[in-house]
Amino acid sequence: MGKRISTNHQVKNKTEQSVSEEEILKERFHKAWNLTCKAYNIDPENPPKMEKRMFFGGTHEDHQKYMDEQEKKYRDQQI
Repeated sequence: MGKRISTNHQVKNKTEQSVSEEEILKERFHKAWNLTCKAYNIDPENPPKMEKRMFFGGTHEDHQKYMDEQEKKYRDQQI
């Protein structure tokens, strides 16, 4: 007869497996962050602050209107 694994042992194995998966994902994220910083010449310990005006939340039409307004303002400044 084969050995039966106790329920506690099964739960322990699942917990250990999920912890190891979490550590693997954490390590992968850290390596990806370092590679990204290296590619863009960013200090990983002191990244630059994000400019909020670079991101827009809304529909595509709203975004297009916003970009048209920004382009018009830019052209007016050049003149």
